[in-house]
Amino acid sequence: SEMIMFDDVATDEVYKDHPIALKFGISSYASVPIRRSDGSFFGTLCTLDTDPRNVRNPRAVAMLEMFADIIGRSLETEEQLEARDREVEKERELARIQEEFVAVLGHDLRNPVAALNAGLRQLQQETVSERGAKVLPLMRAALHRMSDLIDNIMLHAKARLGGGIQVTPTEDAPLAEAITNVVEETRAATPECEITMQMDLDEPVKCDAPRIAQAVSNLLSNAVRHADPGTAVDVNCELRDCEVIIAISNHGTPIPEEMRETLFDPFERGVGVSDEGLGLGLHIASAITIAHDGDIGLTCEGGITTFTLRLPTVPNQG
Repeated sequence: SEMIMFDDVATDEVYKDHPIALKFGISSYASVPIRRSDGSFFGTLCTLDTDPRNVRNPRAVAMLEMFADIIGRSLETEEQLEARDREVEKERELARIQEEFVAVLGHDLRNPVAALNAGLRQLQQETVSERGAKVLPLMRAALHRMSDLIDNIMLHAKARLGGGIQVTPTEDAPLAEAITNVVEETRAATPECEITMQMDLDEPVKCDAPRIAQAVSNLLSNAVRHADPGTAVDVNCELRDCEVIIAISNHGTPIPEEMRETLFDPFERGVGVSDEGLGLGLHIASAITIAHDGDIGLTCEGGITTFTLRLPTVPNQG
């Protein structure tokens, strides 16, 4: 790992008659070690000639040392980049495994949630105590929220694994029925909040009704949580100029302007609340809308916050 140099092997005191030099006809030779920045040895930079050369000239030595230093730094940088690439790939693989685990977990949680839901429905048909009558709605609301969270977690994980949210539009999707079911489920889970609905979708439309219903469920749950006590949440659906328009409004604190640009990002949370879960609801609603080539808008006017989904579609002609 030290420099080796001779101008002419025939006259050099150390390397005269060296077998390797004789075998390959080397007359002059220079070898400069290449080191990383921490001083560790990597290899050597060599130059040789079959004719005698003045390789021990100070300028030549300085040039070789400079080249060796440049090579050492470049090689170290390349090694660091390769190490980072390996680390990034490892993190990606870990993230993929985690997302697969979350998707499987979400799927497996559906069975116990369904069992709890069936049990609650049965209890509602039984005679319960005054205390039980107070507890059952709370359990129903918690179960409804749990079901929403599981759906969002599963869809987010699958979207990450599959490159985005996939929708399967059908020609005669019963969208009105799907949205009505969501509203009724939310009413049952949150009886303390009045939910009004204006439904003007008098025929099936081409869309993925279950996915849009999930988007509406997320927006409606969000609106109910942030509505001022004693005020109603309004759901309005209509088909206008081959476009489905779904607007969900509540009376409450306006969303700050600085939050609106990131409001639909995953894991973003509302302001001033601690029970927003994972912050996936608005992101999922937006992603489902975009997957339908639609858009989602937000307005805050006169103390009313409105999320509006616009979905281009064609009325079923059958």
